[in-house]
Amino acid sequence: MKSNINKLRSFVMIWTIITTAFFWTTSMRLFYKPEISEWAVFGFSGKGFSGDFWFPIVVIIYSIILFYLEGRGRARGVFYVMLLIWHFALLFGTSISSIDSGSTITFGAWGINMAVVWLTIPFLFFFALTVWYVVKERSVIEHIETRQWNQINLKQTMWVIALVPVSYFFFCLGSGFNLLIKVAITINVIQWIMIAKALTGSSKIMSNYQ
Repeated sequence: MKSNINKLRSFVMIWTIITTAFFWTTSMRLFYKPEISEWAVFGFSGKGFSGDFWFPIVVIIYSIILFYLEGRGRARGVFYVMLLIWHFALLFGTSISSIDSGSTITFGAWGINMAVVWLTIPFLFFFALTVWYVVKERSVIEHIETRQWNQINLKQTMWVIALVPVSYFFFCLGSGFNLLIKVAITINVIQWIMIAKALTGSSKIMSNYQ
């Protein structure tokens, strides 16, 4: 059971990192290259520091708190609620957007354009998987490994900080969505993965539990 719950956790958290990465890269474009920071999602939109420019930043703060709580193994009820809210919000947002048959999602930097309706399938799957994970883990909650509130992976954190000037350098040199901007965005994605790894742990069910 321990192994199955840890695998469930890994799947759910990896998907959570993927779905929140968009808001990190959007926020980084806002600060480093506001002239190319144009986005729209679930009724919110922004261009540079106009419109709902604050929305991706709020999502990032929410995500960091979520990852931080997950990595402590404490306040588990708050973590479960935040995790379920996030994945339900994704499912609800795409479902509402799908009502409009012409609704599409575009990733301008990569030239990807697809109908929003196709996103409802993975979002529904992972919402169900998240519910299953929460139910399964709650059944063995007393065996969850805990960490100190200040116990964060410093090595990963230092890498995140070290990549800040590198990302800024490529954003400054690039224009539009050319290769240099793509490199900068890729660096931002790597940063976000490192932030998540710095805050979360590798295993939540104690190793001596069978």
